[in-house]
Amino acid sequence: PFSAHYLKLGQNPLSNLTDDFSVSLWVNYHDDYSSFHTFLVLGESSTSHVHIGKEQGTEINISYEPGNGVTSRPRTATGHLEQDGWTHVVVCFSTGTHTGSDNASVLTDSAATWTADELIDGWVHRLQSSTHNYVADITDNDGTTVTGSLDSGDYDTDDKYNIIKIYVDGDPVAVGAGANEDSGNPD
Repeated sequence: PFSAHYLKLGQNPLSNLTDDFSVSLWVNYHDDYSSFHTFLVLGESSTSHVHIGKEQGTEINISYEPGNGVTSRPRTATGHLEQDGWTHVVVCFSTGTHTGSDNASVLTDSAATWTADELIDGWVHRLQSSTHNYVADITDNDGTTVTGSLDSGDYDTDDKYNIIKIYVDGDPVAVGAGANEDSGNPD
């Protein structure tokens, strides 16, 4: 059977990470890697890429650099990937701009059209600067707002954001923010 370390799709329309998109893949891994291991890479640039992989154990890990110099790594809880068995993973990315007021605790995007509660258990990444970004686990949303306590700071008008939501075998799974932000590079 075909075996690959990972699949790299360098020249593709998703490389700039500025549009909403989703990635669907079937994963069947055989080795219990001791650190982050990539299954799929989108983009070749060191300042704009997505790596979908796993941590040691059965956590799904998304490492991405949205073009501002800081790599972030949200991940799921353990128990979602099956070693030596097929797992269907879908990762959904959404981007936008906070259109609400400065110092807001709730993200508002007047151009958004989310279905109520569809983003719960997802992860929002506030893109502040090249030195630090803030993340929050999403606890609620309606058509234009997202609720989740940022690990630091608040939303200001024109703040850019990314949202990640993961589905495993058709079911949504919680994506952890907390300490998963990381300025390092994936393996």
